Amino acid sequence: LSAKSIRDAADFGVPLLRFSAWGFGGPDLAIWRDQRDAFLSRLDRVMDQAEAEGVLLVPVLCWRPVSFCE
Repeated sequence: LSAKSIRDAADFGVPLLRFSAWGFGGPDLAIWRDQRDAFLSRLDRVMDQAEAEGVLLVPVLCWRPVSFCE
């Protein structure tokens, strides 16, 4: 979830965004698995941006189950 998408949502009056907290595939899941501090830091930035813009976030923890098989 990019800062621009959060900003755009706020500009259009969208109250909340649903997003995949683990990304969409192997590389994104690998960051969560192998670089936990980097993953959490990136997630914190997304949460802080959404709070600053007044947009609520709905994290989906398993958007694409097949990712766990990669």
